[in-house]
Amino acid sequence: MFSRQLFDRRQREFALLLLLFASFRLMALLLYRPGGYILEWYGYYLPNVSFVALSDQGAYPFIHYWMEYPPIFPWLAVVVYRLSLLLPPWNDARLWFQLGMGLALLPFEIGNLVLVYRLAHLWQDAAGALRSSWFYALLFAPLFTWMGWFDPMPLFFLLLALYLTLTQRTSRAGIAIGLGFMTKLLPALILPVVWRTAPTRREALRATGTAVATALAVAAPFLWIRADLLAASFISPLRRGSWETVWALLDGYYSGGIVTSLADRFDPATAAITLHPSHLPWPLITLAFGLVGLWLYLRPIDWKAPRTAVAFAGLTVSLFMLWSKGYSPQFIIYLLPFVALLLPNLRGGTYAVLLGLANLAEWPVAQLMLPGDKALFAAVIVFRTLLLVALALEYGAILFPRERLRRLLQPLPALLTLLAIMGSTIAAPSAFAAYRTARLQADPYHEAIRSLAAGPPATFLFADRDLYRRFYPYLANGQQARLITSAQGRKAGLPWLAQQTGRLWLLDSNTPEVAPLRDWADQNAFPAGGKWFDTLRADLYGLGDVGPEHTLNAPFSAGIRLDAWAHDEGPLYAGDILRLRLVWEADRPVTVSEQVFVHLLGPDGRPLAQHDGIPAAGRRPTTSWQPRERIADAHGIPLPPDLPPGDYELVAGLYDPATGQRLNLPDGTDHLRLGRITISSRRAK
Repeated sequence: MFSRQLFDRRQREFALLLLLFASFRLMALLLYRPGGYILEWYGYYLPNVSFVALSDQGAYPFIHYWMEYPPIFPWLAVVVYRLSLLLPPWNDARLWFQLGMGLALLPFEIGNLVLVYRLAHLWQDAAGALRSSWFYALLFAPLFTWMGWFDPMPLFFLLLALYLTLTQRTSRAGIAIGLGFMTKLLPALILPVVWRTAPTRREALRATGTAVATALAVAAPFLWIRADLLAASFISPLRRGSWETVWALLDGYYSGGIVTSLADRFDPATAAITLHPSHLPWPLITLAFGLVGLWLYLRPIDWKAPRTAVAFAGLTVSLFMLWSKGYSPQFIIYLLPFVALLLPNLRGGTYAVLLGLANLAEWPVAQLMLPGDKALFAAVIVFRTLLLVALALEYGAILFPRERLRRLLQPLPALLTLLAIMGSTIAAPSAFAAYRTARLQADPYHEAIRSLAAGPPATFLFADRDLYRRFYPYLANGQQARLITSAQGRKAGLPWLAQQTGRLWLLDSNTPEVAPLRDWADQNAFPAGGKWFDTLRADLYGLGDVGPEHTLNAPFSAGIRLDAWAHDEGPLYAGDILRLRLVWEADRPVTVSEQVFVHLLGPDGRPLAQHDGIPAAGRRPTTSWQPRERIADAHGIPLPPDLPPGDYELVAGLYDPATGQRLNLPDGTDHLRLGRITISSRRAK
């Protein structure tokens, strides 16, 4: 009867929707990875890191260890995993398990759409039922949840039990409730509806008995084998601490739900361990919600009207979510079918979108991208709680239609939308700052980024695109970055670089493409030292030109002579790099690799700034000089940022790094006075 109704002429529009819905999900299963760009994640319980992999060692749920869920889903996952092992692994070994889980849950996902249509059809015509179906089919959250969690399965049993109850098939509804209860506890919430809509008290009692018998039939093998492990799966939810709810915020807990580690679940006693205990008076909270639910349950309403019964079920689910110690983002799919059934309009669409955005803000944004931003996490949870309250009020208005209540609720979606916009606007700057801080802390180069980006204005030169992207967001105060990775890039970038002045940082993460950039910098800039940050090398250069060359004839011992020098004529300020070019010549071969030093001396004759190194940025050690060959040797001297303005003396010389012995001039001094350097006062900004 049902199949004929489904595919007769009047139902072809829904058949089209069903076809598109199923094919869309099948293609998504094959081609789409949950998590997107935010998280590389396949969903479900990944092999090698979850309980399904314990079957490789001969360990199975409720026989060797307990789970936080009743047996149906854990055993389904294990069976799918064992079957997936029969296929040779693809490039990514997770493919077959992920595909198998998606296919195993796809009938439940399709069934949920069918049940939304059939439930809507109980009080609407075909067009109205189709509207609710399109509403549900176009929501993103069910798709995302189906590809990562098993919740479409208990949702199916919940909706099926509700549909069977409203069509007077109470015994079958009991079976659905029993199976749902042994998948997740939520489908048991339909039992109160069964008792108020069943034709007789006897029918209601029969449905309840059927539900209990079905649950016991599923549990029987595990009760026989290890009753303590099965009991642990029901003890664990009762003993868990609060998470992702206002109750968790009141407990001072700002994170997601955690359970006993898999390694500890071989002992059923661990199910009673509370990892972060709640300090709230839960008996009183439960009593308060129970009294509210009982008061609503006993109020006179038209239980024979299907929409009323569905509204009560939706209200029950909303109140359950408000009462529950914990909430996980996938729980959204227990709310959305009731929105599609009861509010298939712009009003309901607003609630659905706001729920989806709250879910996104909660996970993965607040929990994964901004785990340290407690204010954002709390704001999202409070906003989602307001949405649950709003839905409860909407369903209450259906159960108890009052004109005054309707008028009060009329602006609610708009007010919540405005609140979301205002909250997002206010939270965006701090959230962005928190994201930057969190990503910097997690970056393997965070020490280098902090040190260099906090320095004076500079140009940062990269040959590694990944390194460029890591540094770029943190550059400020006139700092700029250039990425050059190819010969074509060097043709365009290096001439531009030659026109710049100031500081240049060359960042080297051991990328081969950095070698030509280093060659250019050594030959065209003024080496000023460098730093190592673990595996990252940062070399500092001065960029710009020097003034006219001053001719000298300063003979040092070992046959080395300084023929000329030129320096940056400024104006120079504290924190700048003083650019200096020396021209050397040797009268004869040099047998010792001497190093050059250039010092800026204070009034007391002690160096205030300096640069030492093998001539020509290490490319022309003195042992490689040919007689009468002129060697151009560039040096950059970083001036201290706190250097007082005034005149300072610049000196140069050479020394043997092995002994520290300096070469002497004919007058016996071990350095040459080049001249006076003036450091100017900073201009007023």
